Amino acid sequence: MHTDNLVQNIEDIYSSSTHRKTLVIIGIITADIALALVSLRLGALPITVRKIASVIIFKIFPFLNDNSLTLFERVAVIDIRLPRIIMAIVCGIGFAATGTAMQGVLRNPLVSSMTLGLTQAAGFGAALAIVLDLGLIGGRYLITANSFLLCLVCLGFIYGIVRLRGASPETVILAGIAIGFLFSAMLSFMEYIASEEQIKELV
Repeated sequence: MHTDNLVQNIEDIYSSSTHRKTLVIIGIITADIALALVSLRLGALPITVRKIASVIIFKIFPFLNDNSLTLFERVAVIDIRLPRIIMAIVCGIGFAATGTAMQGVLRNPLVSSMTLGLTQAAGFGAALAIVLDLGLIGGRYLITANSFLLCLVCLGFIYGIVRLRGASPETVILAGIAIGFLFSAMLSFMEYIASEEQIKELV
C-alpha cells in the first residue's frame, strides 16, 4: 500500500512537471513568433502587419499579387529581414541544444562554451583571419570558417586529453579550461600585433 502511494506521488509530480514544462515551451514559441512579427515591422522602412502578410503570401502564392506593395517593401521583408530572423531562430535553437547537451553530458548546469574553451578558440580563429588573413578558404566566409575550424581543433585537443587521462566530467572541464587559457593567450598576442584598423574588427 505504501509503495502504491509512493508510485502515485511520483507520477503526480512527474505529470505536474511535464504540464508546467509544456506551458513554458508553448509560451516561448508564442513569444518567438510575436518578436519575429515585431522584427519584421521595425527598420528604416516601417511596414504594416497587413503588408508583411501580403508579401509572405505573395511569395508562397505568386498568383495572389497585391498591387499596393512596393518593390522596396518586398525586398525589405523577403531578402533582408526574414532571412535574418530565421537565422537568429536557428542559431538560438542550436545554442540551446548544444548547451543542453554539454550540461547533460558533463552533469554540470554551469558548463558553457567558455568552460570548454570553444569561445576562446573561435575568437582566435577569427583573429587569424583578420590579422594574418590565414584560413582554409578565402572570401567572405573566411572568418566564419576559421572560427568553426578552431572550435573543432579545440574539441580535438580536449578529446585527446580525455583519452589519455580518463573520461570523467572533471577531466573534460579542466582540459577545456586549460585549452581555453591557451587560446586566450594566443588571441591576446594577435591583438598585440594587430594594426589599429584590425583591432577595431577584432573588438
